[in-house]
Amino acid sequence: MIEDQLHGATLAVVSRSVYVTATGPASGKSAVVLGLVELLSRRVSRVGLFRPIVRSLPDNDVELIRTRYRLPDERVGAAFTAADLRDMDGGSSKIDDRAMEQVLARFKRVEANSDVVVVEGSDFVGASSPLELELNARLARHLGLPVLAVVNGHALGPSEIAERVAVSEGSFGAEGQSVLALIVNRVEPESHDELDRELHSRPADAPPVWTVPEADHLRQPSIAQLGDALGATVVAGEPDELARTVSALKVAAMTVPNVLDRLVDGTVLIAPGDRADLIVAAALTRRSAAFPSVAGVVLTGGFGLDERVQRLILDVGDDSTPMPLLVVEGDTFQTATAAGSIEGAITPDNERKVQAA
Repeated sequence: MIEDQLHGATLAVVSRSVYVTATGPASGKSAVVLGLVELLSRRVSRVGLFRPIVRSLPDNDVELIRTRYRLPDERVGAAFTAADLRDMDGGSSKIDDRAMEQVLARFKRVEANSDVVVVEGSDFVGASSPLELELNARLARHLGLPVLAVVNGHALGPSEIAERVAVSEGSFGAEGQSVLALIVNRVEPESHDELDRELHSRPADAPPVWTVPEADHLRQPSIAQLGDALGATVVAGEPDELARTVSALKVAAMTVPNVLDRLVDGTVLIAPGDRADLIVAAALTRRSAAFPSVAGVVLTGGFGLDERVQRLILDVGDDSTPMPLLVVEGDTFQTATAAGSIEGAITPDNERKVQAA
């Protein structure tokens, strides 16, 4: 989907490297990078990926691109982790001139082995947006690269997005920074036409602005990601089932009939671990056309699944796969609150999301 927007864009990016940076958190930058690398891989033989700063190693985005496009080590890499920078500068996360030169040297090694390099900026985690925005602008200038800026349009109206675009463009262009284009990601589909009218008044020589609609399934975690974030123990579930996207989270505090009335396909239920009636009913939805299928159940309170119930739902004598069951120590309220804030990354092992992006 991101690739579709980039496909009709100027191909000037193909002839040189580009610095892709978000202008704030939760922009969907990783999906933009994936789409851009996909596009470039069809036009040049040797695409490279470089990240000046990552939170830690291994880095998900680096491994995603490395794995999907089979990049050799000389065409992919990162300069520093956040911890590296703190160690170099006595606890600060700033990049001094010495570190900046090391970033440039490591980038040049990747560039020397690539036809074009996509440089992905930082993740806007653990720092204020204005400081991180300035850091990415400085890195792009030092590497001599034009910027492809990703603006988060989620839950914003057309006039708010247009203002954010103008501010982002000004932030990068203030010191002569070359802005290749801006991508407004996660735009509400119903706002698209009005946003186009808002952006139509931009000067003719301004960088192009491309819009990408919100895609909820790219932000939603897989069952495995949900479990990892909650610190859950997986009691049952095949890898393919655990890779399934969570389309909805429901706290199952009602009786079984009322829970069934509120299901949608891909629902993950959160329920106390001693609700055997609910667990059995959830498993049966996967073998019945009468109700939407439950994707999995998170059992709270640290209760282990009763061995008799486990035999009942896992050993049914047919070819259907077992329903994923996860156990957490926290209570239902704590678990539901935490689960509601979890967003899913596009990971190398989740082919469904990679294809959707």
